[in-house]
Amino acid sequence: MQKNRFFKSTIGKDVDFAFGSNLPVAGSTTDIELNEVIASSAVGRLYLWRVDENDVQPYAVVVNTGLSTALKKQPIYVGYVVGQNADGTYRMRYTSPMIGNTITATVNAYAAATAQVTECVNSGLGTISSQQMLSFKVIELTPQNSNLPIWDYEQSLIYGEAQAWTNIAAKINAAKDDEFFTAVASATGITITSTDVTRSFKLTATTVPTKADPDESGVTYTVTTTTPQSLGIGTLAQVEEIWKQAQIRDGVGTQYTHDSLANPSEFGAPSTVAGMIATTQFDMVTLRGVKAEWSPTPKGQHSQEYTTLIAVPSGEGAKIVAIFA
Repeated sequence: MQKNRFFKSTIGKDVDFAFGSNLPVAGSTTDIELNEVIASSAVGRLYLWRVDENDVQPYAVVVNTGLSTALKKQPIYVGYVVGQNADGTYRMRYTSPMIGNTITATVNAYAAATAQVTECVNSGLGTISSQQMLSFKVIELTPQNSNLPIWDYEQSLIYGEAQAWTNIAAKINAAKDDEFFTAVASATGITITSTDVTRSFKLTATTVPTKADPDESGVTYTVTTTTPQSLGIGTLAQVEEIWKQAQIRDGVGTQYTHDSLANPSEFGAPSTVAGMIATTQFDMVTLRGVKAEWSPTPKGQHSQEYTTLIAVPSGEGAKIVAIFA
């Protein structure tokens, strides 16, 4: 998932999405019924449910414990509390049920997003000429940005290489050309740090001959990325974007009202993830299985492979995976 000024990526396939916290980790498999949660719960809580065709109410599945072979034959789905009704009951959203023994669960643990840090330093070859120019470029590499914006800085070497790098760093940090990065100069080079984790870049530097000194200096620069750019896994920004996609699939049009000069808030935009739970770091759990409809005969049963994506607080993902181990 990536969103920046150039484009926004999506999951790319039809999936169910759920998020929440306060997973039930104790009790028996018949402790909690759905009507109990609807009557007494809290916004932001998440539950996994199992249901037998002969049961009146679905039962909550206890996480961090393997489900028995018999119970795995039942449909299992996720329900999470998104609001409270005027009568005090709680409103839930549900994912499509999948047959438990067909479900494969995997978890991608939370990983923080990191901003790119790259340095460009003199390789130690050739000799700097005070009569030439130092040319330094920052070239954006953000995906889908085919025009490759370039920030170009030139500085005279008349006062030496160290001063040239200092002057270039000052130009960058003045941010007069929409730079999304900052700079720290050294005696023989510069370190560039991105201020936007969704954008990446490369660096080039060279000395430029002049009329005063038209000869090639032989000076080269080495570029090293000390911290690569990463979008991370399970950041709040990513989960918010997936939540918006889930709403759009459900026909919630308030996410696209801007072009008609209307604001989502004027149409009752759904609550954000941050507005429902305090978590900002999520494990991302993927459930892949087969969803099916009850049928009196196997011949009439309909089945379809499906995926459910679940965002839970960091460290909680393994508790869901343990159910299907």
